[in-house]
Amino acid sequence: IYRIFSNELEKTDEQGLDWWNEFKKGKYLLSNREKFCNKDKLFFNDNYELASMFEKQIDFLYIPTLTFQPQIKTLLDKLELRTINNEIKQRVMKNRILSTIRIKEYIKGIQVYEKGIREYISKHYNENDSVSKNLEILNINFVDEIKIELTLNSISKTENFDEYLDIDKKNVYLCDKNGKGINLYKNQLAR
Repeated sequence: IYRIFSNELEKTDEQGLDWWNEFKKGKYLLSNREKFCNKDKLFFNDNYELASMFEKQIDFLYIPTLTFQPQIKTLLDKLELRTINNEIKQRVMKNRILSTIRIKEYIKGIQVYEKGIREYISKHYNENDSVSKNLEILNINFVDEIKIELTLNSISKTENFDEYLDIDKKNVYLCDKNGKGINLYKNQLAR
């Protein structure tokens, strides 16, 4: 049904559709928790890793598969659902920094490392983001552990990560429990 609605919205101005206003205001959207919700109570899942941490407490728009998403793009755009990446608050907990290097030094002259860093960033952020365009502003911090407090819709969780990109503070955190530093990640990023 979402596909049919999306096609209707592509063909016609939304003001000309009698059903559209009722649909936007009513509880007609199916959530991941198998209940119908108003659009203001739902999030759009644009980050599957983060969504999996909150899926039992928060409602996300149910979409059967990732391949289905492009088929209902117009509907999703018109609904203007809140997204995880825009709404989640992330705070880096106290981590013991073992060493820090400027990313510019890390990738200097070695395209394969730059490619690895760009791919890592693009997993989490838009290619047009200022960080994706200007990698030189990032620092890499090797830490003993990475604990992040995540808050979405007033629900908080603390999670451990092996790697973390703090876009606001322009830092990449890499977990290095064994103190191997930069060499630990060079081969991983060169894939």
